[in-house]
Amino acid sequence: MLNIFLVMTIVFAIMAIQTGILRHAVIYAGIYSLLCSFIYLLYKAPDVAIAEAVIGCTLSTVLYLVAIRKYKVYKVYYCYSEDTTKKKHDIINKTRHTLTNFSLSIELELDFILSKNTAAQMITHSSYDLVIEQNQNQLTIFGDVTNYHFEEVKRWFTDSNLTVEYCPLFCEIGDDRG
Repeated sequence: MLNIFLVMTIVFAIMAIQTGILRHAVIYAGIYSLLCSFIYLLYKAPDVAIAEAVIGCTLSTVLYLVAIRKYKVYKVYYCYSEDTTKKKHDIINKTRHTLTNFSLSIELELDFILSKNTAAQMITHSSYDLVIEQNQNQLTIFGDVTNYHFEEVKRWFTDSNLTVEYCPLFCEIGDDRG
């Protein structure tokens, strides 16, 4: 039993270090701490186990998650039609790959949401940073020009070899979408 917990602590420690998503790293570190508290119990140190469970596992994990909540998530809606072919899936994957590299370069977490709604519906009814609409082999990217990331996204897509049209939007101050 002890060997299983020891191996699991090593696995979760490595997962916490290797993951590229900050929230996942905090969760893995919390699980690591919980496993350590079980190991302390197996070593017959219940006082240390309780301290580790309360402070190391619970309190620090909650504090980190609250801090990360303030961390910026870059929300992108990708609108596509029902008739997706293999080529269209390749475009979706290439777009997701480009946006993932972009968001990692500026330390944002990408929230890439596939939607069968139209871009107009997403723009009027959703909170977003970018809305991308795919028509045949062309992408149309809608973004708020007051968001300084919009210009940087344009630069990233220049190198992607995708056919892209940009439609800048002007969100008013106090608009809760952007």
